[in-house]
Amino acid sequence: MSSSRTRVIFTGAAGALTGLGAAVEAEGAQFTEWPLLTFARAGDPTLLEDAFGRLDRYAAVCITSPRAAEAVARVVAQHDIDLTFAPVVWTSPACEALLRPLFPRIEVPPRDRGAGSLGVALADTMLAHDAQSPVLFPCGDLHREELVTRLRAAGRVVEVVEAYRTILAGSSHAEAVMAAADVVVVTSPGVARLLAAVERRERPALVAIGPTTADEAHHHGWRPDAVAATPAVPAVAAAIHSLLPSYS
Repeated sequence: MSSSRTRVIFTGAAGALTGLGAAVEAEGAQFTEWPLLTFARAGDPTLLEDAFGRLDRYAAVCITSPRAAEAVARVVAQHDIDLTFAPVVWTSPACEALLRPLFPRIEVPPRDRGAGSLGVALADTMLAHDAQSPVLFPCGDLHREELVTRLRAAGRVVEVVEAYRTILAGSSHAEAVMAAADVVVVTSPGVARLLAAVERRERPALVAIGPTTADEAHHHGWRPDAVAATPAVPAVAAAIHSLLPSYS
């Protein structure tokens, strides 16, 4: 490419990963936020409220998404729900810090689970510990099915409750991002699918945040050039940095 600065476009929700732009531009690249998704309340928020108002019905709760964790924390605070005797919550490292002060029992999959799907790793960990059912699974309207499929195949009853909705940008925005970026940073499987559907002779380099997003992009024919293991600024900045020499 020419001597102009490498163009890095971050497609996550507005305001996410504060400080990433400064870290990237300190490396000499050009950083632009171009959100391709927004989040909204669940279509029927009373379903989540009712579920957490009757937690004694469940043997376990599974929360894989930070957005779902935020929705749960909001419901607990708004309705002053007593969690003293709440069932064990199986969750991801990204949700742990938010949920641990609320729930008396938190479990996360091993940190060395490799590059596989979080849903598979979490389901396998739950089954290895003989987690019982029914399992409450608050999640977004767009979510991967591995966790639910794996638990149900093992005979567990899983109740899926929508905690929030994901609103993806239109194809014209996806096409514009693909045309404008040298490196594109993707934070969610939905955006990975949206961008992978854009037909181009050459694609920008892809940084996927998290193995689930990386797997989704790869599944749709766009193999990530780098994967940030966690949605933290140092990890994402390091993944971007690993690509910059190729574009300088």
